[in-house]
Amino acid sequence: MGTYRDAVLGMPELLEYILLQMDMRNLLAAQRVCRAWHDIVATVPSLKQKLFFQPAPHSNAREKNPLLAELFPQWFAHGEWANRRETFAAKDLNTLAFVRKELNSAFQYEKASWKKMLLTQPPIRSFACCQILYVMDGEGCDISVISEQGETPYAHTAGQLSLPEAKSTGNPITMETFYRQVTKLYGTRSGDAYEWLFSWDDETSQQPIPDRLGHFDIPGEIKEELEKLLRRDGLVMFEKANMACTEWSGDFFPREYHIDDELVDFLEEWDEVCGEELRKDGLGSSES
Repeated sequence: MGTYRDAVLGMPELLEYILLQMDMRNLLAAQRVCRAWHDIVATVPSLKQKLFFQPAPHSNAREKNPLLAELFPQWFAHGEWANRRETFAAKDLNTLAFVRKELNSAFQYEKASWKKMLLTQPPIRSFACCQILYVMDGEGCDISVISEQGETPYAHTAGQLSLPEAKSTGNPITMETFYRQVTKLYGTRSGDAYEWLFSWDDETSQQPIPDRLGHFDIPGEIKEELEKLLRRDGLVMFEKANMACTEWSGDFFPREYHIDDELVDFLEEWDEVCGEELRKDGLGSSES
């Protein structure tokens, strides 16, 4: 019996077919069985595509990464969040799997596989970010397009900029890029903490682009452009924050949940400088 089993598992084509029947979690674990299994999972295109490490051929339907959707249900409109239109904020941090102590060290691992995974198959190569800010003299709405190459300004309430060309030849968006985009602005201390809403172009989106977010009515022309970008790219991420310089609230994305220590160090230094400036302003106002 062992001879037949070894013969079957020793044939790369048959082993590939067997591994393709596994779900993502078990397929990832299969790499630890032996060197041969690791090599075949790490190099065979069909298996790399199943694990969202390599772009799959284009098809009519876009599939979200099921493992990432399980770990970040709000970000991927997964499970109960698929039918809700609530923003993701500080209060929702404890709903994410990686905040559990037993998982955080694996999440923080420099070569952790989740960072290299694609968000969807076929992959998203860019997505729109709509930033809605409430400031002392009014409110504004800025749109940019995020890709692996960086951030490109697109439109704002003061005027329209030309629509960037679709980055169909650009590198696919990885979860590391997506994660950094959220956490880089998380919890500004010059106002209330940021909140996010993630709209996907799929069957879970009853009304992909909302008419309003918080107290902000999204202008019709902006909503129309966002709908175009959503159809083109598959994802629109909303960021919302109150930038009230006279207040002092909110928290930074906790260091233990961050993957960019240099950015955290910069934000903490910036926080100290801003705090000192506000204290000076306070003293000046009281003396006058």
